[in-house]
Amino acid sequence: MPAPPNYPGVHLDEIPRGVPVISGVSSAVTVFVGPARRGPVNHPVRVSSVVEFEGRFGGLSAVQETGYSVRQFFQNGGLEA
Repeated sequence: MPAPPNYPGVHLDEIPRGVPVISGVSSAVTVFVGPARRGPVNHPVRVSSVVEFEGRFGGLSAVQETGYSVRQFFQNGGLEA
């Protein structure tokens, strides 16, 4: 609770609310932004494995690093991207 003001005639009454002002959201989804061999453009797609990523976006490419980043993410224990 904040300290009461020291000004004459000023009174603060806090009204308790049933719902907290800041609600929690999931922050466990990693986002990768970069070029891929194929796939939707400007549309987020949720994947949960390297196999799913390769099926939707074409896998690894020597000139595009996104596939390598996603592969390393899942190899190191990532669950959702």
